[in-house]
Amino acid sequence: MVFLGLGSNLGDRAANIAAAVALLDQWPGIKVSRCSSLYETEPFGYKEQPDFVNAVVAVETVLEPEELLAVCLQIERQLGRQRDILWGPRLI
Repeated sequence: MVFLGLGSNLGDRAANIAAAVALLDQWPGIKVSRCSSLYETEPFGYKEQPDFVNAVVAVETVLEPEELLAVCLQIERQLGRQRDILWGPRLI
């Protein structure tokens, strides 16, 4: 079992989280077994941005840690994440 923290503070934040969870669950070798409630938090580091909506998902996977990280980064890219500012705003 692996626990992944998800967060979004741009656009429809709840829909962004839901999309990421759905894509994780569809990925071969990954099964989402549980998802927390959504909760809102203030930004950390770079403060001049909207609040985040966050969730934690529990996944069962046969992937190695580096493979799982690569999948997570691929899903971020697929959903439109851009890394412009450290700890900055993000779709997911």
